[in-house]
Amino acid sequence: MARRGGFPGGMPGNMNNLMKQAQKMQRQMEEAQKQLEDAEVTAKAGGGAVEVTVSGKKEITKVKLSEEVVDPDDIEMLEDLIMAATNEALRQIDEQSQNTCHERHTVPSGIYVQNYRWPGWRSVLMDFYSSEISKLIEELSQLPGIGAKTAQRLAFHIINMPKEQAKSLSDAIIDAKEHVRYCKCCYTLTDDELCPICKDAARDHKTIMVVENTRDLVAYEKTGKYEGVYHVLGGAISPMLGIGPADIRLKELMVRLEKDVNEVIIATNSSLEGETTAMYISKLIKPTGIKVTRIASGVPVGGDLEYIDEVTLLRALQGRTEI
Repeated sequence: MARRGGFPGGMPGNMNNLMKQAQKMQRQMEEAQKQLEDAEVTAKAGGGAVEVTVSGKKEITKVKLSEEVVDPDDIEMLEDLIMAATNEALRQIDEQSQNTCHERHTVPSGIYVQNYRWPGWRSVLMDFYSSEISKLIEELSQLPGIGAKTAQRLAFHIINMPKEQAKSLSDAIIDAKEHVRYCKCCYTLTDDELCPICKDAARDHKTIMVVENTRDLVAYEKTGKYEGVYHVLGGAISPMLGIGPADIRLKELMVRLEKDVNEVIIATNSSLEGETTAMYISKLIKPTGIKVTRIASGVPVGGDLEYIDEVTLLRALQGRTEI
């Protein structure tokens, strides 16, 4: 009979030690949380013209504006800069929080917290699974959004699949990797020289919506209301990541604008990178005389106003329509 609180045949490691280490980790997490609440991050936008300081509690503690950006005739630009700086400060707080948790805590091998993969996890898998299963779990865990537990569930689901179904999945992955390419016109992902949208003569080819990636294109196509075509940038301008205008498909966009185009709709994300990219594209295109518009932002469907930030509420008010 197994000892009380133990496991038949024994188990790698000592459960008492694991519990002590887990309790120590909990104390460290509480200490780190207190430090994060006292931390402050300041982000800048518009070359330092707007500064926003956010605390570890994600509360705005300070906003600093340079006189040159306070232009009564261009309030919208100031709003965009404040929003961009605020979003960047919040992003930095989140990143600092994650880095602190990952750097400060030593966690027992085989314990997973919020999909974080702790050192020694491979050796733990090898103790329980064969090398083939461990390798499959490891490969699946490399996919975005897939943690260790999800990878294990997927691995055993694949193992229990009929052989024909598993081979079909494998072939689909290989075929997609070998045959999917970029559309020669809009640069979305497709399996032909031109994507179905660019081929469609019924679409309005004089209206081009600029998006960051193919996923954004699909999101707008699901509305079933947009009848123009697209241009996929393949990213957004991000000085922090070393991504400049030359690293996204702006040159290809300007070549397309040499044809008969009436309007360019900028539909980049409402992030610091997305706003920076939108402003850059706008300044690039306006001298051509082509109409440039930016997608509106406002209150999401089903959202409660008391939880919406001030910038979003202001944009929703400015973009109101008659009903």
